[in-house]
Amino acid sequence: GGEVFFSCPTVKKIAPVEVLDEGRVKRVRGVAYTTRVSPQFAARMVDSARGVLNDFLPDVWIYSDHSKGAQCGVSPGYGLTLVTESLTGCFKSADACAEIHDETGEARTKKGADAGDSLMTPEDVGVAVAKRLLAEIDLDGVVDTAHQAIVLYFLSLAEEIRPSRVRLSKLSPAGAQMMRHIRDFFGVAFKIREDSGDTGTVVLSCLGAGISNSARRTF
Repeated sequence: GGEVFFSCPTVKKIAPVEVLDEGRVKRVRGVAYTTRVSPQFAARMVDSARGVLNDFLPDVWIYSDHSKGAQCGVSPGYGLTLVTESLTGCFKSADACAEIHDETGEARTKKGADAGDSLMTPEDVGVAVAKRLLAEIDLDGVVDTAHQAIVLYFLSLAEEIRPSRVRLSKLSPAGAQMMRHIRDFFGVAFKIREDSGDTGTVVLSCLGAGISNSARRTF
């Protein structure tokens, strides 16, 4: 159990953007969270993740967030979230939480546990998230694959004054499906061009639908 509170300023319109250079990574920040387990689990996740990342970057800082009592609900568990920031202001993230694996090493998708099942250790979680983050960085692109759909969605809402362009890595299934939804609901089609060189990225451009926030009063 748990709650997430999200807040953002009221926006009237979204300006077109052009984001093509992901830049070099300058720092990594993260949060290791634990609920209804030992606080040492967070320290173990931090140590294992830093053991992987410090071979490439010294500026790695991971905070520990331990919840107990009424603050953490009724579900025990632990996990790790990591975010990179580049010199050009681009962010990429990776996260994972403890999962129950069966005898083959695959995560269980059904409720309950069998005799041969095992829970991921904090060290396994830390290493898995760190390697996943490095894989996202290696894919190039200005955003990680998990957030491609959100970027495409906001580009489609931008003003019609000029096209928006963004460079992404290999399109994820969620990103491709979002482009279909945008075409069907907003009538906005993306132009896809393979990026020059051997980066394996694509440049997507579109002219936004010019959607404005009609709920905001103007004087």
